[in-house]
Amino acid sequence: QQRLAQQQQAEQQASLQNHLRQESEKLVSLIPELATPQGDAVRKQIRDYAKSVGWTDQELSSVYDSRAVVSLYKAMKYEQLQKSKPELTKKLQSAPKMMRSGTSAPPTKSSQDKQVMQRLRETGKVTDAAKAFERFF
Repeated sequence: QQRLAQQQQAEQQASLQNHLRQESEKLVSLIPELATPQGDAVRKQIRDYAKSVGWTDQELSSVYDSRAVVSLYKAMKYEQLQKSKPELTKKLQSAPKMMRSGTSAPPTKSSQDKQVMQRLRETGKVTDAAKAFERFF
């Protein structure tokens, strides 16, 4: 019985190790950053985020499903994005106002401006020209 129990335990261990290897491969394919040299830093960030939302060390050490880790990773990234949002709005507020594309409407002339210009065309006098220039400034 003892030998059978040891054999079953060894099979379970082998099965668990195989499952962990498969999940690790899935995790690397879903989060490519884990395969880079910064992978340890990303793992630490995920672990720190999980602790900040209430996961314990014991729960984190018993996570065997890659879906849980991916969910934590996405939640962490979303929260980082939300925290950076105020900085982005500050940048947008300080940005200069942009002109819209297309042509702008020419400034409309008042009826008095039109009358002064009409009088200048009719008479051609210097005094009428001076009045027309005064209307521009």
